[in-house]
Parts: sequence; C-alpha cells; structure tokens
Amino acid sequence: MMGMWCPAEDDPAEEPIHFLAGKLHWINTDKLIQFILNCQDKDDGGIADRPGNVSDIFHTFFGICGLSMLGYFDSCEDKARFAAIKKIHPVFAIPDADIARLGLTAQIL
Repeated sequence: MMGMWCPAEDDPAEEPIHFLAGKLHWINTDKLIQFILNCQDKDDGGIADRPGNVSDIFHTFFGICGLSMLGYFDSCEDKARFAAIKKIHPVFAIPDADIARLGLTAQIL
C-alpha cells in the first residue's frame, strides 16, 4: 500500500502532494477537526496521533497547525480563549504574520 505514496524516482510530479492538490473538497473538515480534538490528552495536555494514545510534541504541533488551517480557532464561539493562537502558514508552519514580516514567499498548489 505504501508504494502508491512513493514518488517515481525521475518524476517529482508524482509526489503525494500532487495527488492531493485540488482535492480539499475530499476532506470533511468537521470530522477532521473532531478527530484532532478527540486526540487531545485532557489530563496531561498535548495531542496524540490517535485517540487514547500518548501525546507528543510532533502531533501537538501539527494538530494545532491543522486546527488553525481548518479555521477552528476562527470559528469558535469563545474566540478570546484562543486569541494567542495565530493563523499558521501551511508551507512554513509558522504564523502568517511572521511570513509577512520575514518577506517569505511560497507557491501553494
């Protein structure tokens, strides 16, 4: 199964991201948000790779990035609670404001 995600050595256009480009409509954002929220460790903090597993910094970071890119923090009723969480750039995985401040550019498919 993993072979389908491995790019052809001589064809960078076959990388996994190219298979997903333009397919955002395939994702049920509400269910993805709920999955990420279900992966939270409500006792010790952080986000795990799946519900019930131990959280780690990698999944916590990308879980927060995912929630940001899905608009979760913008759509919450209690926006003041999440005021410190800034919108994350999908390419650089740092706040959008820092992208502008640093003058970084990226092509987003």
